[in-house]
Amino acid sequence: MKKFLTIILTVIIGTSFLCVPGVAYGTEVAADQQDQSVEQVQREQVVAAAQSQEGYLKGEGEDIYTLEAKKLGYSAHSGWCGRFVWWCFFTTNNASAYNNGMYTGSPTKMLEWASDNDLLVDKSEVQPGDIMIKIYAQQSPHAGIIESIDEDGTIHTIERNHYKRDDGVYRFTRPYADYFISPQYGE
Repeated sequence: MKKFLTIILTVIIGTSFLCVPGVAYGTEVAADQQDQSVEQVQREQVVAAAQSQEGYLKGEGEDIYTLEAKKLGYSAHSGWCGRFVWWCFFTTNNASAYNNGMYTGSPTKMLEWASDNDLLVDKSEVQPGDIMIKIYAQQSPHAGIIESIDEDGTIHTIERNHYKRDDGVYRFTRPYADYFISPQYGE
């Protein structure tokens, strides 16, 4: 009996190390992510959510990002791009890293939140999972998730946009953006 209890305790204790408490509201982390920081795991989750949507086209009616926001009671009348960014954080249980856990699809409100919380970073500090904001002349700001950054500073993003007449999620390569937000990962 003593040997059996020892085996059971060994299994229980051993498996308790397979998750990192507090990551994404208690979500278990895969064994290959154990050596990564909570922040790195959360960044990868957000980027993976964005990547999973590449090629999604809205079609008729409301898109999945708007419907998800409305299901939670939000009006969801702000930017297409911002609703997509919010969705990437929300569906990965990383909502607390984005806008203090509150919904916004507005890139303007994202900038206000980032400015108020000292989250604006220089291009040299940008990492995958950060948010880029681009200001177009006489248009509202536009937001996207940073997927990767080349050594020469070229930014690769995943964004929801009206592109080639189809409202959908696309990858873009951008030589620059106007603002970069480093969300409150790991907190």
